[in-house]
This record gives sequence, C-alpha cells and structure tokens, in this order.
Amino acid sequence: MTTTLVKNKENLPVMGNLQDEQYKKGREGEKHVASQIATCGYKVLYIGGCQLYHITGEKYYSVDLEFFGEGKTIWVQVKNKPPRKKYPDTGMEWWRYQHLVKHQKESGLPVLVLFTDTDGNKLIYGEWLNNITNCQSNMGFNGNGKTGDTMIYWYIPRDWGHQKPIPKNSATLRTLAELFTVEKRETRALAKRFEDTNMFEAIQCPPK
Repeated sequence: MTTTLVKNKENLPVMGNLQDEQYKKGREGEKHVASQIATCGYKVLYIGGCQLYHITGEKYYSVDLEFFGEGKTIWVQVKNKPPRKKYPDTGMEWWRYQHLVKHQKESGLPVLVLFTDTDGNKLIYGEWLNNITNCQSNMGFNGNGKTGDTMIYWYIPRDWGHQKPIPKNSATLRTLAELFTVEKRETRALAKRFEDTNMFEAIQCPPK
C-alpha cells in the first residue's frame, strides 16, 4: 500500500493514504468515539493504533486513543464497523485482540474495546478487556473471508433483526452510557468542536 504525504490547512504533514476508504472509515469512528468520551469530562489523546517500536527494536501494536481524568488513564481500541449481517455479534482479528491483552498486561493500564458504526445508528458499545470474554459469541465461522484472518466475536447489546437471535441469558457488550456512570460535564458544543479539531490531521502512521 502506498503512502501519500499531504499537508493540512495548518501546513503540517499528514502520513497516510487518504484515498484508502478503510483508513478514513477507521479514523471517522475514532473521532466519533473520542468526541463522546470528551463529553464525559475526560481529556482524550489520539494515539492512532499504529505499530510502534521499543528502543530495543521490539514491535508493539498501539491502541487508538488514550483518555485520562479524575486520576485514571485508560487505553481505548476503536472499531468502526457494523455487526455481522447474519449473526448478532461483532468482533476483531484474533491477532489484534492478543496485542491488546499484551498491551494491558505490560502497561498495567486498563483497555476498553469500543465499536461503532458511523454509517448507521452511531451507537457506541463495547466492554472492558477484562470482562469481554464473558460476551464471546460462538456463532458462525470465525474467519474473515476477505483477509483470511482468524476472528473473535462478541454479542452486541441488542438484536437488530439478525437472522440468528441473541441466545437467552447471554452476556452482551454494553453501550457507552452503561460503561460510563460519570455525569457529563461538557456541552454538546464542546463535543462538536472536538470533532472539528485538527488533532487527527497531525503526522500519522500509514494505514495497515
């Protein structure tokens, strides 16, 4: 995949093939999630989910966002994708999930996995990494037909008319409102300004 170097309106270079729809879709989801977390009163840093390197040369897969406030710092992995059409679940690549487990274990910071579909209802839902195995779905083939990656899936928080219903008494992912009990202290105007900011236009890793 090629990398295009462009500049934003503040004349800062932007790394990334901006014609790549998957890359732009992912960044759109990250903006949406970041803006909603900001309305809960937290400060949000954009990490970018890129591959980083330890000083020794060891590779580390990073999360997408970091938010902090009230003495807490939390890593966030964002997936902007709709649930599967046939099954009431959604998920990610197994290798990516394994990286998140390693990231949390070695950093000592909790990881929050969040899903959204900005082309659909824009609902944000997910679960803390420590709890997410309780929501695991065993429906269908756990493989990505496009990439061949092994996948891991979790039940979504509601049935959106899928061919297969959510099994009774199954634990599901939770909405952002359920995950956050912090009273919102920021206004919607602030959230809109956050989405318009150029923090996502700084130097970025090229899309994978």
